[in-house]
Amino acid sequence: MNLLLLALFALGYACGLLNGAWLLNRLARHADLRSAGSGNLGARNLYDVTGSAWLAILAAIIDAAKGALAVLLAMYFCPGWYAAAAFAAVGVVVGHNYNALLGWKGGRGLATALGAGLVISPPFVVTWLFMYGVGYAAIRRNIHIASMTATIATAFIALSVPSPVFTATTWFVVPDVWQMRWTIVAMLFPVFHRFIQPVREYILSAESSEADD
Repeated sequence: MNLLLLALFALGYACGLLNGAWLLNRLARHADLRSAGSGNLGARNLYDVTGSAWLAILAAIIDAAKGALAVLLAMYFCPGWYAAAAFAAVGVVVGHNYNALLGWKGGRGLATALGAGLVISPPFVVTWLFMYGVGYAAIRRNIHIASMTATIATAFIALSVPSPVFTATTWFVVPDVWQMRWTIVAMLFPVFHRFIQPVREYILSAESSEADD
C-alpha cells in the first residue's frame, strides 16, 4: 500500500515536470527561462520576459491542466481511493516547483495547485482566489504579498471549516475529512516556500524606499 502511494506521488511528480513557461519560452525565444528575468519558471516571469500575455496565459493553462491530470490519472488507476488522488496532487505541485530535469528549478506552483484543487475540492480554489483579491486590495497591492496572504489564509481555512463543507463538495468518499484538510495544506506548502523569497525582497525594497524618503 505504501509503495503504491509512493508510486502515485511519483506519477504526480512526473506530470509536474512538464513546465509550460520553460517550454513556451524555449519555443518562442530559443532561450532558457531560468536565466531570464527573475529566473522563476512560471507564467508571470514568462510574461515579463516575452511581453506576451497569450504565452503567459497558455503557460498557466498548461500548468493547471497538468495539476488536474495528475489527480484524474490517480482516480483512473485507483477509483474511489482518496489517498491516491491526494498523493498525486501533492506530487504534481512538488514536481512543478522542484523540477529534477531543470536543475531543481521551477515555478511557484499556484496554477498547478489550483488545477489539482479543482478536481479534489473546488471550494479550495474559490477560497484562494477570494483571499487573493482581499490580500491584493488590503495589503500594498502587490501580487506576491497577495499570493502569500491567500496561501496562508486558505491553509488555515482548510483546517478550520466544518467537515460537511468538504464532504458536500468533493468527488470522493473521504473516510476522514482531516485527510482532505492536510492534503490542501500539503499542496500549499511548496507554494508558500516559493513565495518566501519574493515577499522578503519586496519587504526589504519597501523598507529601503521608506528609509530614503
